[in-house]
Amino acid sequence: MSGVKDNRGSGIWDAENVDARTTVDLGERSYHWREYTTAAGPVRGWAHHGVVVGPDGEGLVTASPDGRALVHLRHAQGRRTAELDVTECHGMSVDAFGTEYAIWIADNGTKYDHRERGDHLDVDRPGQVVRVDATGHTQQVIDDSALGEESRGWRPTGVTSESERDGGRIWVADGYGRSRVHCFARSGEPLWTTDGGDGGLAFASPHAIILDTRRPVPELLVADRNNRRIVVLSTEGRFLRSYGEGELTSPSGFALDGEQVWVTELHGAIVAFGLDERVAARLGDTDGADAAGWPNTIVGDELERSELVGGVFRSPHGIAVDASGAIAVSEWVIGGRVIVLTPQ
Repeated sequence: MSGVKDNRGSGIWDAENVDARTTVDLGERSYHWREYTTAAGPVRGWAHHGVVVGPDGEGLVTASPDGRALVHLRHAQGRRTAELDVTECHGMSVDAFGTEYAIWIADNGTKYDHRERGDHLDVDRPGQVVRVDATGHTQQVIDDSALGEESRGWRPTGVTSESERDGGRIWVADGYGRSRVHCFARSGEPLWTTDGGDGGLAFASPHAIILDTRRPVPELLVADRNNRRIVVLSTEGRFLRSYGEGELTSPSGFALDGEQVWVTELHGAIVAFGLDERVAARLGDTDGADAAGWPNTIVGDELERSELVGGVFRSPHGIAVDASGAIAVSEWVIGGRVIVLTPQ
């Protein structure tokens, strides 16, 4: 991407095409590949955020690379909103409760120094789940204080919710803490917790979670990342089945798209599964994760942002699909990258 142009300090930045001719084939469709700027200048820190569909199904909303603000992508521009009282917008989902647009944020509470992958934290705060409106105003906070002792010290990585008509429950994946999935009432009261072990294999970094409404009876999909599979739970937390074994290496995010569910592979791809739970489409491969310093590059004794290539994923993390069929992907990399694939 070329340099970022700040519109006279207004907080609005032009979206940037890698190349107006850059297209990718995904399943039976071709898509334009466009990258959006989400900061007014280079960012040295790790970006580890999600992406959701914007209000009324228009545009998309992601987080700034520093993790502290929402960025609205609309009409070929990015616009930063008010600051958030979070460390990282790690997992993001549109709240299904009520009629007013709101976003749930799974804030794992930690952020690494740009030079390190796992040894030096710039920030270390308690994890939390936060509901904000479209301007970033906090409406609700759920922490781990009401959970059982074995679940405290959580690091939430994914969150999903249901409508008021269906009960208004909230489900949280604790992928970086205790490797559990929790269910809360709308009030924030804990209802149940599971480690997935009733299916014969306990969760290992349950990274993302989504309420799957494609079938008559809704189910929960859990990206059981370190077990390289998708786990299907009932909305009461009972193990139903799993799939994706042998097809996935690093499932990290979900988005529903008609009868398909899109899954991000952190190691370098996005994959669509149909209702038959078989692969329907794939873009990218996961071989790049073997490179030293991935998803960044080692320069001397430090990690530096890699040279990112248009049309090639580096480390897909969050994903969303809007009403037009456009697919937005946020990547985990120093400085961040947000890609929007628009159907031709």
